[in-house]
Amino acid sequence: MKNSYELISVGESLVDFISDEVTDRVWDADLYRIFPGGQVTNLAANTARLGKRVALATCLGTDGFGRIVVED
Repeated sequence: MKNSYELISVGESLVDFISDEVTDRVWDADLYRIFPGGQVTNLAANTARLGKRVALATCLGTDGFGRIVVED
């Protein structure tokens, strides 16, 4: 089948804010980097990196966070 997938990942996509600093409280970090995230998105991305045919079914906003998930 031409349009078959080895994984169809369905669910919520998120944006993760991750700091390089180790702090006791989240507000003590000065800088955060932004990454697409969420279990569903991470599973799809990592499975695709292994060379598998993957589809991701999720809803995204039209704001900057939605663009981060699409562009990365």
